[in-house]
Amino acid sequence: MIKKIIFDLDNTLIDWQDSYYNFAIENACKDLKLISRNNEILKLVINTMDNYEKKYDYFSVENIVKDLNLNKEITFTNEFVEKVLYYFSLCAPDNLDSKIIETLDYLNSKYELVVLTNWFENYQIKRLEKSGISRYFTHVYGTDKIKNKPNRKAFETAAGNCSLNECVMVGDNLNTDVIGALNCGMRAIYYNSKKNIVDSSIVCINKFEDLVDLLWYKSCSVQKCIIKISSQF
Repeated sequence: MIKKIIFDLDNTLIDWQDSYYNFAIENACKDLKLISRNNEILKLVINTMDNYEKKYDYFSVENIVKDLNLNKEITFTNEFVEKVLYYFSLCAPDNLDSKIIETLDYLNSKYELVVLTNWFENYQIKRLEKSGISRYFTHVYGTDKIKNKPNRKAFETAAGNCSLNECVMVGDNLNTDVIGALNCGMRAIYYNSKKNIVDSSIVCINKFEDLVDLLWYKSCSVQKCIIKISSQF
């Protein structure tokens, strides 16, 4: 029996836009009077963030600063990174698509909902609040406090008092969210909004609202849904 749904955040609950990097870096540079090097700093930050999880188990300001300072031409400080993180926390729409809200309304009446995100917990909570959906989640687990997905400990922490097989992980990253969850004995649903080709054994949805039908064993738009449900659910 499914008791808890664990959601990834970026590109699952809230879409990430490339323009968010520009917004955060421009404002951080303006605040710290680094605006003349804005484009160079933008590239460094994007490269650092893209490679961060390959090197570290946890997110920390100190590690981000250390990696930024591998470039010897600019000296970065904790203050700069904290400014960027603050502006990232503002990067969310004021209102989400009504179908996402309707889906969360329904799921919240049936299951406990939590968020497990490879990012800083407090900043992600602010983004959920800005989007108006923080009320649906009993807890947000950020990986500045626990190890990043796909580490088993991340999924065990998010499961809480539920057993792993009573939980479902929903996320857009096939390796980090889905395979990571499956490898530790948790069920998983791949939010395949880009309609990537995946193994037929992977349970997937193309639209967020398909979660309702999939979790209740009804017909939905996912191809071969019934076969997938019977094999994993």
